[in-house]
Amino acid sequence: MKKILILITFLCFARLSFAYDDNYYSTFYEKASQAIEKGNDEEADFYLARYIGRSFLDKESKKSIADLYPLFVSYKVSKPTAFISGKYSEDFLDWFIGSSHAQWGYDDDEDIDPETHSFGIRTNENNEYIATVIGSPYLEGWSVLKDKDTKTAILTLIDFKQKPYIVVIKHENGVPKKVFENMEFDLDEHCIQHLWPLEFHDLDSDGKDELWVRYNKAWADGFSQELAIYKIKDNGLELIKKFEGEAEGIARRLEGNAIEVGHGFTDKEAIGHLGYDQHHLEVWQYKDGEFIKVSERNVPHILWSDEWQKYYFGQK
Repeated sequence: MKKILILITFLCFARLSFAYDDNYYSTFYEKASQAIEKGNDEEADFYLARYIGRSFLDKESKKSIADLYPLFVSYKVSKPTAFISGKYSEDFLDWFIGSSHAQWGYDDDEDIDPETHSFGIRTNENNEYIATVIGSPYLEGWSVLKDKDTKTAILTLIDFKQKPYIVVIKHENGVPKKVFENMEFDLDEHCIQHLWPLEFHDLDSDGKDELWVRYNKAWADGFSQELAIYKIKDNGLELIKKFEGEAEGIARRLEGNAIEVGHGFTDKEAIGHLGYDQHHLEVWQYKDGEFIKVSERNVPHILWSDEWQKYYFGQK
C-alpha cells in the first residue's frame, strides 16, 4: 500500500524525478548546517526542505531525511510542537508526512528563489490564464500519538509567516500579456501541510473558469481542510467562497459545481477532536448566484480506514 501511496503522491505533483550525485546533496547539507549555526531558520528550512523533497522523490540516490538527523539534534524540530492521532490509518499517516516532503521536490531550479527562500509550489493553466502558488518552507516536529507508542515526524510545511500567495498571468498562446496583483492566502497564522493541484473550472456557467485552490491547514493538534474559489477579474482575484472542513474534515469539488464539506464529530462525551469517530458530510450546489445545501449524511470517520483515499484522490 505504501508504494501505491508514493505513486499517487508522485502523480499528483506531476513532476519528473531525476537522480543527483552526492555533491548535489552535500551542498544542501552544508548550507543548511551553516544557516543553523547562524541562527537563520528561514534559510536553514529552505535548504533542508530542498534536501528532503529531492531525496523523497529521487529514488535512485538512496538519500533520505535520515541523513539530516545530526543537524536536527540542535535544531527546533528536535522538540515536537504539534501532534496528530496515531489511530488514523497508517497509510494516511504515511501520506500526511510524505506529501509535505514531496511538495519541495522540484527538478526545475527556475521555480526556486534562494534570496527569498521561496518556491513555485503549484502551477496550472487554461487557454487564458496561468496560476502559480509561491511559498516558503517551514520545518516542524510532530508527534504521532498512539496509546503505547508515540512516534515523532518532521513535516515540511508551507510557512504562513512568509505569506504564500497566488500569481495569475493572462496569456495568449503561452505568451504573457498581463500579471495580476498577488493574492495572499488568508491562513490565520496556520501553515499549509499539503496543497492540491490548482484547478480551473467554470462555477457559474458563464464561459469563464474560476480558480479552485484546495489545501490542508495545519493546527497545533491535527488539521482542517479548505477549498477556496476565486473569480478572475481584470484587476485580479476575488474570493467568491471558502469552504472549510474542520476537525480533520474535507472540502472538495465533486462532479460539476457541487462541493462536499465534512467535519469530524462524535456522539460520545468528553472526547477531543482527535478521537472523533464520525464525519458529518454536506453537499452544496451553486445555483442562481448562491450555494445551497442539497444533502447531508454521517459516515464512519474516513481517516480510520482506507476510505480516506476516495475523499482525497477521488478513488479507493
